[in-house]
Amino acid sequence: MGLQEMHELTPHSQPQPQHTPLPHDLSHPLPTPATTQPLDLPPAIRALGDATIEKQLWCLGQDIRRPEGNLLIEYGFERNRPGTNVMGSSAYSLNDGTTQIVVWGWGIAIAEAGEGALWIRRNNFDPQWSPIEEMPSTVFRPEDLPRSIDPSTPEEAAHALHLFQTLCTTLARYETWISLNQDSSYRKDILARHPSRRQDDTTSETEDMATQWLTLSEMIDTFQ
Repeated sequence: MGLQEMHELTPHSQPQPQHTPLPHDLSHPLPTPATTQPLDLPPAIRALGDATIEKQLWCLGQDIRRPEGNLLIEYGFERNRPGTNVMGSSAYSLNDGTTQIVVWGWGIAIAEAGEGALWIRRNNFDPQWSPIEEMPSTVFRPEDLPRSIDPSTPEEAAHALHLFQTLCTTLARYETWISLNQDSSYRKDILARHPSRRQDDTTSETEDMATQWLTLSEMIDTFQ
């Protein structure tokens, strides 16, 4: 992996889970996209989601930089690097024919046929929704994201919540795969190196990432 990609992975710049909840690549201080309407979520979901997404992207970045090999590639993600003259983060995409997951160093997105697309920024937990059903392959920076809209009907809100919940269970599945295919201390050691910059981190250090994502999924069920 080149030096540029490793820089992009830093915070600054299939078995089913058993009630226990995927892995990150670059950032650049850039302006916020033109329209950013957040999905309306209860404070408890927002607080847990905010803390969990940042730690998850930290973990994914470490999985990509793993000396023994890139775990996202091993899991089935495909890497799409920006062009030579394009500044931005490599995009890692996983697509099963229906659901698409895309990971950047600055955020994560999910798109699904019939449901639209939803994305979450790393340090700004305001899930954004769009009726598009596939994330463009040209997104490498936050301002490259499609225009989002505020879900204005119960149906649109249901689509957005469905995508959020699917993202939670997909990340849980990935984390379960990690726990089954790596040493038991692998993820724990990565989390121990996390540069905890936040005073409002509500996640428990004793819970694994899969559990945190499944907890969020259950909270969304209650909210709906």
